[in-house]
Amino acid sequence: MMIKWKKLSLFSNLLNKSLFFTFTNVSLPLTRFFRNELFKYQSIHINFETMKNKIKILIFGLLLTSGSLMAQEFGIKGGVNIPTSDAVIGDNLEQSGASGYHAGIFAKFKFAFIGISPELQYSFQTIDFNDGGDNKNQESAYLDLPVMLRFYLPGGLNFQLGPQFGYLMSAKQITHSNDDEIDIKDELLNSNISVNLGIGWDLPFGLDVYGRYNIGISDVNDPSSVSTAIQNSMIQISLAYSLKK
Repeated sequence: MMIKWKKLSLFSNLLNKSLFFTFTNVSLPLTRFFRNELFKYQSIHINFETMKNKIKILIFGLLLTSGSLMAQEFGIKGGVNIPTSDAVIGDNLEQSGASGYHAGIFAKFKFAFIGISPELQYSFQTIDFNDGGDNKNQESAYLDLPVMLRFYLPGGLNFQLGPQFGYLMSAKQITHSNDDEIDIKDELLNSNISVNLGIGWDLPFGLDVYGRYNIGISDVNDPSSVSTAIQNSMIQISLAYSLKK
């Protein structure tokens, strides 16, 4: 009996050691495997969260960009000129009237309550005057580049301020009694600078209406030809229509 018991005891010890060895050799790799998989999952989760944040930032940036692009407008404009300065070449002349028109294109960029509007327009004006009993008029045409800042109030009302750069295209004096024309472009400077002050209203359906007072700050005459300093100023009333909005 003692021998059988010892054999059973020895067999039990061997079985326990074998099971322990098996469990150790199996459980440790399994533990390492699950730990590695957990680490990979955490890494993937972290990477996924990072990627998700990057995607959110990218989408936000695209929304901002598309919002800015949607705020851009492009269109046409036109209106009347009412010259207010005695911009006539000559001495002892009596000005009797003035009129004109302008037409061109514009772009508009809105950022919250501020807008920027670069424009390009052809501007024509004629001034009627009397010279010793002869009725004459002086005509001049400019290619103007206004760059306007718009400060918006509720309802589309806006105040406008900005510089304007003009390039002289033609200038002449016409005597009505004999239809005599004299080219006076050489007596004027090729460029001039002015400042625009105005008020406008953005109407529905892409329509804009505004009035501006254009104040000349540089002389339009050539000092080498005419000694009198002349600044070109006028009132402009415009209607604009946005082709892209």
